Amino acid sequence: MYIHRHAEETIKKLSDMFGAVLVAGPRQVGKTTMLQRITSDMEYVTLDDPIMLASAVDTGTTFFKLILPTPKQAISPCFVRIVP
Repeated sequence: MYIHRHAEETIKKLSDMFGAVLVAGPRQVGKTTMLQRITSDMEYVTLDDPIMLASAVDTGTTFFKLILPTPKQAISPCFVRIVP
């Protein structure tokens, strides 16, 4: 069962206005689930996969440009890990 969040409409509006939107909060409260639901037309990318993480570290700022067809259609990062 999915629980509707009040933040959904705000996130949709902000994502139309800005190139990136940060959704922060405690663990296990549904941030990723909410973003996957409201951005179902976009590609989902996670750095939890060790291969994707290594690729992001190796390619740096060009990572999303290399793996996604077009930035507006595809960038929906739900989780960003700061890497050295």
